[in-house]
Amino acid sequence: MNCLLRLGAVVMKMFATKCLFLKIILLVAVISVCWSGIVLAVQSQDKPSDKIHQHGASKVAHSLALRCASPFAVPSVDCAKAPMPIFSAEGDLWLSFVSHGHVYVARSENLGIDFSVPVAVNRVPEHIYADKENRPKLAFGHEGEVYVSWTRKRKAKYSGEVRFSRSLDQGATFEASMTPIDEGALTSHRFDNMAVDKQGRLYLAWIDKRDKAAADAEGKEYPGGSVYYSVSSDSGATFTPNIKVVDNSCECCRMRIASANDGSVHALWRNIYPGFARDNAMAILSGSSLAKAPVRVSYDEWQIDACPHHGPDISLDQHDRMHVAWFNGGGKRPGLVYGRFDSQQDLLEHDISIDSSAAASHPRVLVLGDKVYLAWKRFVGDATEVRLITSFDGGESWSAYQAVAQTKNESDQLFLVSDGDKAYLSWRTDDEGYRLLRLGSSD
Repeated sequence: MNCLLRLGAVVMKMFATKCLFLKIILLVAVISVCWSGIVLAVQSQDKPSDKIHQHGASKVAHSLALRCASPFAVPSVDCAKAPMPIFSAEGDLWLSFVSHGHVYVARSENLGIDFSVPVAVNRVPEHIYADKENRPKLAFGHEGEVYVSWTRKRKAKYSGEVRFSRSLDQGATFEASMTPIDEGALTSHRFDNMAVDKQGRLYLAWIDKRDKAAADAEGKEYPGGSVYYSVSSDSGATFTPNIKVVDNSCECCRMRIASANDGSVHALWRNIYPGFARDNAMAILSGSSLAKAPVRVSYDEWQIDACPHHGPDISLDQHDRMHVAWFNGGGKRPGLVYGRFDSQQDLLEHDISIDSSAAASHPRVLVLGDKVYLAWKRFVGDATEVRLITSFDGGESWSAYQAVAQTKNESDQLFLVSDGDKAYLSWRTDDEGYRLLRLGSSD
């Protein structure tokens, strides 16, 4: 923009002067300056500074915003849309993210200080959901397979279809994308999630609206959507027919699935109960059957006939107890809530309010041994900060909160991840780019 202004000023001066030689000199000078700025911008993308990827390192927000907005910007972690983190069994940090119609994956061998050159997953550009609740996911097979799922937007409003691809060479290349949905109605199949069980089977679950579309066609009432999943027993080559878990789930909240020590997979989502009460529910999946039918987890009775855009989070401990965190916009207990659910007894055996402020949102939970970490976003003045509390006794008691990160402008959702030994906060902001912060280093 500055170059264009300078060029305009020079053109006006050119018309004001009678010297042809001076006109040429002025024009060449400004074009040279503008071209240098463009080259520097491209070079800064091709050779990013180490400081860009350091844990919470200070960055120049204005420079980062300009760099990401540049039409010459190449796909990078700092400019990523909706990055999703996961650690591999080898301890490498992987991210999936969206850029220019492609899902990319990148890997870091040094905890986010440097990342590999991003690899495009889908060969043909697509309209991909890349927002706070709906983003591409990563999972790993037992033989080094890399699985990626995402949701492609379709023509109808709020419609979508789940997409999938795999890599059999540690993420160097990906196979042609496929759609594991077994019905082709122009409706919503979104909010995909993946998990791999102890047997190496890949589970892919999502929120589906085929049943609502069928009910609407018959003039019947059908609140929300439904939960479906499919299983692959051959490393993502093929999937089973789609399996319905439940009717009347929240249609616009992320769901979560997690592999348990007993070989099953636990699913958690926001469900719609009578009176439009949107509370949490769970089920246990085992292959192509339900080991446990859906059970209600919370009874906060937040009654709303609208989209909360706030799905729950889950982390399983060594006893396969579910540690969950969720948001209520009203009901008996507004704000953020933590609970520990015993799926053997169908009992929410312990729960507490985390933060009842309307400024708090999107809680995350992570269990690591006897420690439980809870983090969430909270608006404070003109900034957003990440608050963290820690339990050292399996969620019975909690520390006072710490503000572990802050930003002034827009920010993505946060994530808690572990390499199996340590806990980390993963967060991308417009000002600071991508950050991976070690948690509990002074514990």
